[in-house]
Amino acid sequence: MAGGFPNKSIRPFLPRNPVGTSSPDRCDPVTDSPSTPVRRRKSKYLKVHLSWKLLGELEGMRKRNPTSAVEDFHEAVDDLVHYYERMYDGIAHFSDALSLLSSLAEQTLFTLAALWEAFVSDYFMSSINRDAEKFNTDLRERMKKSVKDRFGDQVIDYVRFTLPNNPSLETIGGMAARDERNLAFKDTESMISRASEWLSERHSSRFQALSAEERDTLDALIKIRNYVAHRSEFASEEMEEALKRLAQHPGTRDLGRGTRRVNKVGAYLKAWTGGGSRVHVFCRRVSDIADKLKPEEP
Repeated sequence: MAGGFPNKSIRPFLPRNPVGTSSPDRCDPVTDSPSTPVRRRKSKYLKVHLSWKLLGELEGMRKRNPTSAVEDFHEAVDDLVHYYERMYDGIAHFSDALSLLSSLAEQTLFTLAALWEAFVSDYFMSSINRDAEKFNTDLRERMKKSVKDRFGDQVIDYVRFTLPNNPSLETIGGMAARDERNLAFKDTESMISRASEWLSERHSSRFQALSAEERDTLDALIKIRNYVAHRSEFASEEMEEALKRLAQHPGTRDLGRGTRRVNKVGAYLKAWTGGGSRVHVFCRRVSDIADKLKPEEP
């Protein structure tokens, strides 16, 4: 196998710079050599085990902006693609390169899914931090139901719930994501449903506007991640169904599967399509979906 990426036309398909312009702090992931000095900002999302204790360090900032969450995610995906390509170049010359590149593709897709989960959690927390009205209403109703179920209807009249209008990120984490975990959703529909219940119209409407193709792309990302993590028959079946749905959309036909099952997910992910390797295409599409969630400036 020749060294370097087999198709250098992939560059136009990489996730764009978060602010839409070139940056002197970035290197070309395809043409720059590993020895090229690069000044890179560390992406907090690449710390996959992100916890809200980390975000608690940002308490000096009264409010967190969902737009910043989107821009941070773009940077994180850009960093991930950069990592994948550098590792690809380093592995391509090995005698067992095929199996190693398959493992690399699996690891990269797994990390992309982890970054997406952390991003969604960050976006939700940031939105509630700026406008907690709907979140407080839902939380108050659930608290009332809990009291009524345990103590009866008469007690609820003597109970008052005081919730902050602009809760801190740490407070939101304690109320929405117990045990310092990220907010996680089993599929895209549950994420959109929760956005409608908790987020302001300005932010929840962005989730509602996601197309069927975009929703199926995110579901496929989650199901592939689950299979890579568990390797169970159940996870395999869910992945196969998700990829089958993905193949039904014109824009994601190359990401989906045909009549044959995906027996080796690493080989499937590293395979090249019209838009680059499937790993690249997933990164680009998920980055574009995050961009659609960026709220318009008031």
